Amino acid sequence: MTSPAKIIDRPFLRLYDPETLSSPQSAWTLQKAFDDLRWPDCQKLKSASDGRRWMRFWQEFEAELCAAQRIVHPLSCADIGSRELKAFQLWMQEAGRFPPPKGASSINKAIREIILVLSLASQEGIEVQTVKQPKQLRTQARPRFYFDDSAVERLWDAASHVAWPPARVTSPRAGTTYRGSGVAPVVFWRSLLVLLRNYGMRVQDLVAYARHKSPLKWKDITFDPQSPNPESLESWPLGWLYYRASKTEESSGREYYLPMTPSARAAIDRMRAGAFAANGGTVPPDALVFNCPRSHGLTRQFKDLQSQGKVATRAGVPYVMEDFRKTVATYSSLIHDDLPHALCGWGGGGIKHKHYQQPEPLLVRKLSLCPLPECFGEWVDPNHVASVDAFLRSI
Repeated sequence: MTSPAKIIDRPFLRLYDPETLSSPQSAWTLQKAFDDLRWPDCQKLKSASDGRRWMRFWQEFEAELCAAQRIVHPLSCADIGSRELKAFQLWMQEAGRFPPPKGASSINKAIREIILVLSLASQEGIEVQTVKQPKQLRTQARPRFYFDDSAVERLWDAASHVAWPPARVTSPRAGTTYRGSGVAPVVFWRSLLVLLRNYGMRVQDLVAYARHKSPLKWKDITFDPQSPNPESLESWPLGWLYYRASKTEESSGREYYLPMTPSARAAIDRMRAGAFAANGGTVPPDALVFNCPRSHGLTRQFKDLQSQGKVATRAGVPYVMEDFRKTVATYSSLIHDDLPHALCGWGGGGIKHKHYQQPEPLLVRKLSLCPLPECFGEWVDPNHVASVDAFLRSI
């Protein structure tokens, strides 16, 4: 039974003051509802900065709207209806911040965030209107491509000729804390290629290529054979890496516990040696595995890497790193139909995959059978290959 103290502590009841003439409902602006009801959970997400961003845009829009209509006070949650949401959508388009068709996805996300905040306010007993979401703007999806092994091998060779990101930065730029990746550029790029080609994770889950990204850290890597997943009974001789997919963190909260293949372990060992040297003989658990300048330079440098390796899609346009997801799903499906779902969260789905089918047994038995580019073998430790072979024979 809920205690009276907890009932009285509800946020909308705390606003009531019999000495004032104003209604407690009028104090609930969208910003206040976001701060009090949405932000406590939102700040735990890797995409937390997006919510703050949409609220800043709403405040700008609200200021213009109130000035045009000569409204003295900010809009309360009860003042926001379908007409205001449609006006905000048009304002976002006309302001030029998110020109269509590329910016349509961002505008759709902003509208969904506002509706979510209003829904949370309604659940707390705050007066809100029944709003109808404006028709979503049409987004233009980029075609998805996949790499063949020859393309990856040309990128592997081209990585030996690049100079970005620098291993050490003695004088960081003003306003930045980047002091280097800790490894030579060739090691950075080849390690990145290895992990993307092995697992097909989204690049934002692997590299902090922009501010507010929270990718793979050293605490997410374990060399213990036992799976770090408390629900799993599996073990693997080369260790595991773990990550939570940031894009779906708020919806499915999908977590991945992945056994390190011999080539992935070789990449991790090289990145760890660099981190060990850069941090004075220790590897801080919260340090990033892949560290680079957070200025979206990663995308530009990946295009340059393709230019050096003379790599392009059949359409003549550059690949993007997200294309490794399709690559991994494509080739892993040759080994087992459920592998793309276990690795990338694609295909199948439903109750079986969500609740009843544990992915680690399949990954342990089938992942090492997936075809990989021959160039990755340059880094592989033969002892790791032997230990994997012996382990697979034992099960």
